[in-house]
Amino acid sequence: HSNETGVEIEADKGAVQKSTKIKMITLRDRDLPALDVGMVNVTGKAKGFRFLPHGMKFKKKVKVKLPYNKHLIPPGFNDEDVRTYFFDEASGRWVVLERENVDTASSSVVSKSDHFTDMINAVVQVPESPEKVSFNPTQIKDIKVANPAAKVNLIEPPKADNQGDARLS
Repeated sequence: HSNETGVEIEADKGAVQKSTKIKMITLRDRDLPALDVGMVNVTGKAKGFRFLPHGMKFKKKVKVKLPYNKHLIPPGFNDEDVRTYFFDEASGRWVVLERENVDTASSSVVSKSDHFTDMINAVVQVPESPEKVSFNPTQIKDIKVANPAAKVNLIEPPKADNQGDARLS
């Protein structure tokens, strides 16, 4: 099945047991669950897609083709870095789908899924080379040892008066 959004679903015989009406709605940013750290949504005008019936399971995996916008791909990444993710409600995270191929001519990714939920195309940015923190023994040479009596005002112990009371003033 295909429509003007560029989304296609291809199901082989035996993927569903009975006649099923399949729907797809486009999602805006505010309709989507929060992206995981480092994820950049490159889906395009529609920020994501919700396939209905929600949570439907297939007997055989179906192919899902989602578009992406080349201009949204971050610098240093290319079409091959785009993958399709689905939102896993159980874990509250976006999970990558098994990718079949990237069609650079139509700017779309074909993936396999065994169920319906919210889906997006995204690139995951990870730091190129996280700086290693190494222990340098000389970096703490100028730190003074803490003085436990710092900022403590010392007073003389009280002396008892003729009635046996010890008072501080």
